[in-house]
Amino acid sequence: MNPSEPRPLPGVGPCGQVFCDHRERPCVHLAVQDLAGDIAKVLGARPVIKPYLPRNEDGFILVGSMGNPAFRARVTAYGIDLSTLAGQWEGYRLQTFGANHQNLLLCGSDERGAMWAVYEFAEKHLGVDPLGFWTDHETERLAALALGPLFTEDAPRTFKYRGWFINDEDLLTEWQHGGGRRYIDYRFYRQVVHPDVFARVLETAVRLKQNLIIPASFTDIENPAEEHLVRLAVARGLFVTQHHIEALGVSHFALENYWQARGKEPPSFVADRERMIETWTHYARKWAQFGAQVIWQLGLRGRGDRPVWQIDPHIPATPEGRGAVISEAMACQRRIVAEVTGRDDFVATTTLWAEGTELHQAGHLRFPAGTIVVFADNLRGTDGKHQFIAHQWAKDFHAVARRPELRYGIYYHVAVWGAGPHLAQGVPPEKIESCIRQAAARGDTSYVITNVANLREVVLGIRTVAALTHDVATFELERFLATWRGMQFGALADEVRELYAEWQGAFAGVPASPAAHPALLHDGVLAAHGTGVLKHWFLELGWPLEDRLLRKGAGNPGEKFTPAPRETLEEYVLDLHALLAPSLARWRRVEERIHALAPRVPPERRAFYDHHFRIQALHLRALTQWVLALGQAYLAARDPGARRDETFRALDEAAAALGDLLAARAATATGKWQHWYRGDRKMDLPTLWQSTVRLREEYT
Repeated sequence: MNPSEPRPLPGVGPCGQVFCDHRERPCVHLAVQDLAGDIAKVLGARPVIKPYLPRNEDGFILVGSMGNPAFRARVTAYGIDLSTLAGQWEGYRLQTFGANHQNLLLCGSDERGAMWAVYEFAEKHLGVDPLGFWTDHETERLAALALGPLFTEDAPRTFKYRGWFINDEDLLTEWQHGGGRRYIDYRFYRQVVHPDVFARVLETAVRLKQNLIIPASFTDIENPAEEHLVRLAVARGLFVTQHHIEALGVSHFALENYWQARGKEPPSFVADRERMIETWTHYARKWAQFGAQVIWQLGLRGRGDRPVWQIDPHIPATPEGRGAVISEAMACQRRIVAEVTGRDDFVATTTLWAEGTELHQAGHLRFPAGTIVVFADNLRGTDGKHQFIAHQWAKDFHAVARRPELRYGIYYHVAVWGAGPHLAQGVPPEKIESCIRQAAARGDTSYVITNVANLREVVLGIRTVAALTHDVATFELERFLATWRGMQFGALADEVRELYAEWQGAFAGVPASPAAHPALLHDGVLAAHGTGVLKHWFLELGWPLEDRLLRKGAGNPGEKFTPAPRETLEEYVLDLHALLAPSLARWRRVEERIHALAPRVPPERRAFYDHHFRIQALHLRALTQWVLALGQAYLAARDPGARRDETFRALDEAAAALGDLLAARAATATGKWQHWYRGDRKMDLPTLWQSTVRLREEYT
């Protein structure tokens, strides 16, 4: 046979074999297990995994890293030169070798590079969708796989640390019971994400060549069930780090727990520094067991993602004073980590969110040398009255000069509870690309953390960020999106392109100066506006705010979406109508297109199509309709010339919009997705529906 002719994949059939030496890191062995499962699905035969190096065998896959001297020696004996991989950060190579290219080398410059080689092969040559669990994408079966001569070498070329923040993870948390109890005075989280669910999250992350994770919101490593999630991430080879309110792993909730167990109130860094240092030191020792895989978060924030001065009265009242205290806390935390770890070359970050961006822009923060300063997409969109996160960099990103003793990174949301997206996708890939390219152009590439929430709703955004941050220089958006559409929808790719375009055009939007892309009214914004109308109508009527969503921030029409003080609820409702009525018509047209295309979707892709488009569009249309109908009901109730049944009819429409949505999504939560929406506690659409029904009944 001609050596250049393709050969069947090595390692399939009765004698299939994958060699991975027992001295490789556990994360490499886990990747090999994934590879064996992929081969079994694609070719119908699971290879034998051998935890040692080949000697005289032929027809095999060899997986390993240059950090293993025995592996290096064996590869050199085959006449393979690995010098181009030496010293690379997470470099990887795929190479066939042998007289007839009958063997396959999957090699990394380090353990993560070895994993990337495995997953690159799985995706590019076996056809495995890295997001396949979340996209319901079963890999196509093949009779055989031809490789022929193969040589691919690559590495992540733009961002060094690339990862996910599992934040606002209400659906993941309650999807499967049994993960363990959470000890936290925070109504959204009652239990820990089940380890089996988290294992799927971690597998997806490494398949997308992510090397970093924040395992949960408000992780308390003192709780064994939560510590277990950190251990699972470390075993997968991921760096682990902390939420921006968890300096050294200590959220205010953890601080409360620590001192409650000791019979004392939580301390203040200003008024009781020694007890604060005791807490940080205790938690730093717990996290330090994971060695160099920990990236330490520095900072000083308050309870529940709020400024520290909202919980600590000892914090100064001036921006200068507040910045000085936070800066002092970060310096103290760095000293603690150095003492606990016995080293000074650890990696530390500080993430500038909300008040952090303002203090940074004003020049009131000082960071320890070597810290990675992380900018956030905290810019607010506004139409003069309504403000919400625009998924664009805050002003400090543009205004602050980068300092040579510091490094810089970014924190980006493809999902966010308060404003959305949360239950439905929405951040345009074009906006994501613009933001990532801005950061890369400024050299802010030491670190990127992406808020992915519950993953399933925002798979396209997740995939976009992963591709961009791997190598921004070679990324081409149109080619990337064409590949995505082809993988997910096959022959319908061109028509789905039009559907995506119409989807993005359906959102209501407001300016987000100075950025070119508007701030879109995602599902979170819509829910907050509707809640605001309900809340103020209840207050006008003198009714008690029994539902907890209505009690929250009872003084404002929406806790984070406050109209100008002079504005009446009637004016507020009219503003919303002008903004949302055209959007409702557009969402209805999107739904028409979704239903028209549905019969032509390949059977194996219908489940994903249904959730990705129909159910998510239903969320956005129903929420828009609900807000508008509530407003119409209020205006009719206030109009002396309107008939009483006009109010009732509008309230019926509002209740039906949410009721139909809840029924539709419940009907689709079947199979592995059974109970998917059980954890809807953040936006809590069932409670919003119940409040609307109550208003209709009591108003009658």
